[in-house]
Amino acid sequence: MENSTRTRLAAIGVGISFLAVACSSYVPSSKPLVPADATLRFSLTDQGRAEQFGDLGSQLVSLEGKVRATNDSAIIVAVSEVAHVAADNQSVDGETVTIPLRYVGRIERKHTQVARSALLAGAILGGVVWLGLQSGGGNVSARRSPGPQPPGQ
Repeated sequence: MENSTRTRLAAIGVGISFLAVACSSYVPSSKPLVPADATLRFSLTDQGRAEQFGDLGSQLVSLEGKVRATNDSAIIVAVSEVAHVAADNQSVDGETVTIPLRYVGRIERKHTQVARSALLAGAILGGVVWLGLQSGGGNVSARRSPGPQPPGQ
C-alpha cells in the first residue's frame, strides 16, 4: 500500500473517531423545553435516586437523553446513558422513561465545543501525518546510509 493511501486511511480513521468523541461539556438549562435534537442530562435528587425507573433500576445519579414530551409534572426522555451510584456510566439504547419533575435536581444541555474539537482533531491529524512522513513510506532503501557497500553486493 502506498504512503499517501495509508495517510488518507489514517486521516479518515482519525476523522471518524473524532466524530465519536468530540469535546463536549454540559451547560445549565433551566427548562427541559429545548430543540428536539438536543441531549439533556437530568441529575436526580436524593429522593429520585431511591425510585425505580423501569428496566434502568434505582440508585440512578443521572439520566441523559432526548426529551420526547413534557408536562407540568413530568418529563418523558429517550435515555441514552445513565449513571448509577458508585458505578460507571452505562449506555442505554433509547429506553423511554418518565421522570417526575420533583425528582429532578438539575438539568444540563450537552454542548459540543466545536473550536476545541477542531483543534484536537487537527493536532491528531498532524501527528498522524508527521508519523507517516517519518516512516519513509515503508521504503527501507530511503534510509540506507550512503557509506560503502559491504563486500559481495
